[in-house]
Amino acid sequence: RGEARPLAPAADHAVYRIVQEGLTNAHKHAPGAPITVELRYEPDSLVVEVANAPVPDGTPPAPPAISGGQGLAGLGERARLVGGMVHSGPSPDGGFRLAGVLPYGDGASPAGREDATSVAAGRDVRGQIGAGAAGDGGADIERSDPKEYAAIMSSKKNVALGCALVSVVLVAGTVALLVWGVGKLIDEVEKGVIPAYVYEDARVGDAEAELREQFPEGDSLLTDGVEKQGPPLPEDAVCEHFVDDEEDIVYRFCFRDGKLTAKESYPHVV
Repeated sequence: RGEARPLAPAADHAVYRIVQEGLTNAHKHAPGAPITVELRYEPDSLVVEVANAPVPDGTPPAPPAISGGQGLAGLGERARLVGGMVHSGPSPDGGFRLAGVLPYGDGASPAGREDATSVAAGRDVRGQIGAGAAGDGGADIERSDPKEYAAIMSSKKNVALGCALVSVVLVAGTVALLVWGVGKLIDEVEKGVIPAYVYEDARVGDAEAELREQFPEGDSLLTDGVEKQGPPLPEDAVCEHFVDDEEDIVYRFCFRDGKLTAKESYPHVV
């Protein structure tokens, strides 16, 4: 929404990570709920928001997730470094919202930029106080005030899209605004990430078939080229790579003769 404007590379990447984190958490904690992604190009900053409606009645509860609790906290730090901020909390309808405000240009932001934005006061996320350290999308709900958050994030009613099209920012040297289907992006996230416990529980010598039952099926854009970021691949082995569902960590699993012969983890460089 609004006229697209360029962001600094670091801010551009922060937008991508906010959308990725919001979709991952919504799919994990509110399976089956409609999800919307909104980008608003305000006069001096980009507002990105991922919101999900309440979980529909009769939907099976999501399995318990093991998390380092640093996903949203890490996003807040990314945004702070470029002069922006991230806010998460429940919405008045019982759903959940993750939103960020990222400045245009080089993102240089000294303290005290409360007067920089020309967004209406009721919609200026940067002018508000966050709900505290964010966790993995669950604990924040208890610590946030729905009325305060509604005042911060009030905007036109979002249409529940389900699997309809939404706008997503991708990095391609310069900022490009592409319209993707929510279903496709969630599918890409699912196929490329695993929880940390899958890696931690795996042991060298485990049966390949049993481990693969815990892996998502198909290739994902999230893991494209990540094998080159880690140590050299072992010879005569077939290796699979996934990204942690909360942190920028790559997990490598290498198999030979139907057994796990090696596993490694290393930073995910985007």
